[in-house]
Amino acid sequence: MKTLTVDCRVKDFLTDAEIEQFLTAARKGTHGPRDFLLALLAYRHGFRVSELIDVRLEELDLKTARLFVRRLKSSLSTEHPLEGDELRAIRAWLRIREESKFAHLPHLFVSERGPMTRQAVNYLFKQIGKRARLAFKVRPHMLRHYVSCRTMSRKTCPESRDPL
Repeated sequence: MKTLTVDCRVKDFLTDAEIEQFLTAARKGTHGPRDFLLALLAYRHGFRVSELIDVRLEELDLKTARLFVRRLKSSLSTEHPLEGDELRAIRAWLRIREESKFAHLPHLFVSERGPMTRQAVNYLFKQIGKRARLAFKVRPHMLRHYVSCRTMSRKTCPESRDPL
């Protein structure tokens, strides 16, 4: 069932409080460090799910705290700054990822079966939403919409974190 807003539209973004609940719940799963990083990067950088699962290790620069974001659908690919909590989450996931039988793959996100798929991320976000006790089904694109709403309300550019 779709969750409707006051004006009868389907809810397509999360509030600040819902994001916090979602991120907290993401840490509590079987693959908490990976799931938390997936959710954190999706929400901070406005990734489409296809862009998120295709992030490559070579696009991370932990020394300068930068991430090259390769966009799809003719969007502009740019380099984004990484914040401290993102760096800590990346390092925590990389330590675990090194032990994976898929550590040789170029993808940042791998599962027990290989590179993450769109379907796996969709299912994962739905399960995290349930764990967070959110009253609606969370889709990865909702975190992308959060970036747009945050940008408009705070009048800041997410790529640079500078005022517009």
